[in-house]
Order: sequence, then C-alpha cells, then structure tokens
Amino acid sequence: MIVITGLLFLVSVIIFSYKLLSQKAMSSCLFEGVKVEYGAEITSKSGSKCTCHENNKILCDMEEKDSPEEESFSTKNLVFEYSYLNTISDTTPDSMRVLPVDINQNGEELIVIFEREGLCNENFEAPTQAGYYERYPDKLVLSTITSGDTENFNIPCLMSNSFKISKFNLEGEGNFEIYYRNEQGREFNLMACSYNGILYGQGDVFTASKDQSICSCEKGEIVCE
Repeated sequence: MIVITGLLFLVSVIIFSYKLLSQKAMSSCLFEGVKVEYGAEITSKSGSKCTCHENNKILCDMEEKDSPEEESFSTKNLVFEYSYLNTISDTTPDSMRVLPVDINQNGEELIVIFEREGLCNENFEAPTQAGYYERYPDKLVLSTITSGDTENFNIPCLMSNSFKISKFNLEGEGNFEIYYRNEQGREFNLMACSYNGILYGQGDVFTASKDQSICSCEKGEIVCE
C-alpha cells in the first residue's frame, strides 16, 4: 500500500512538473526584437500576421518571399490610366474581349495599352478603376479592379487601360511574355516579343543586332527577313 501511494505521488509530481514546464514554454516568444505573449498576434515588418505558439515558436500566415520577383500584386513605380472609348451595341459587355494596342519599352520605362469591354455611364465616362501587376522571371501579369456601381454605370462600352511602369528591366535573353488577367481570373496573352532585353508589341519593326536584318513582332513571335 505504501509502495502504491508513493508511486502515485511520484506520478503526480511528474505531471505537475510537465505542466509547469509546458506553461513556461508557452509563456512568450521573442519576434523581431519584441516580446510576444503566448497566443498574442503581432504584425511583422513585412505585413504578415504572426502568432506566438508553443515552444516559443512564431507562426505567420504568410511567410516572407525569397525574391522580389515573387511578390504579390504591386503598384510600385506604376502609373495606371483608364478612359472611355466608345459605346458598343451589345446588350452586355464581353469580358473575354481584350485587344492589345501598344507595348513600348523605352529604356527602363515600359508602357502597355490594351482595350477591354465594360460598363460606362450616360455621360460617356468609364467607371473608377485601379491597376496593379505581378512580376515573374518570365512574364508580367497586369490586372485591374473596376467599380461595381451598376446603378450608374450600366451602358456597355469599350474602355482603354494604360500601364506605365518605370525602373523596368529584363534580365537574360529568354522569352518574356505579358498577360492581362481579367476580374474573373482569365489570363490573356498580349502578344509581346522580347529581343535583346527590349519588349516590343504587335507589328513593331526593329533591326537585329547580330546581322542587321529587319525583324518584326508578329503575334508574340519575332520574324526576321
């Protein structure tokens, strides 16, 4: 009986010590030089929401990216413009109709212009819009957010979107493409051509650097004479 009582006492001591150590392990975390209590939430310098968990471990809802080219959509160095072009006869706009107009790179400045259908008002005005982009090693994805005010903007129309990105450079000689992702998530190839670190648009003509032959951009492909 004494042996059993002693054993139970020993087990109780072990359990108590374990809980005490667990509570100590869960007491707080040190994150970016700041003490964070267990269960508390803190915002990291990169904007991620982080929480203090067991064993002094911080877990964040979005880990920081290893490369600037893997960031989420950005507006850095971007000037976005939109405008009304004309009214269309269709009863509803076709979100699948995206027409490349111009792709022009001058030094470190890239301008991409395309047309798309939407809803405008009776004063021939396009709805409020915002533009942003995502940069990858082999492509650039442009996107927009358009006001959903269908009470005042309910006339099908054709609109122009212009993206001007400064401090833009291509690295390497590989193929590089430009896409527009509409607000339903569908991507459209804007048929850019890349040559010698420069981007060209449909129909652009340029001289090849190696043999001085005349080349042009045709549906995203470089064609030389």
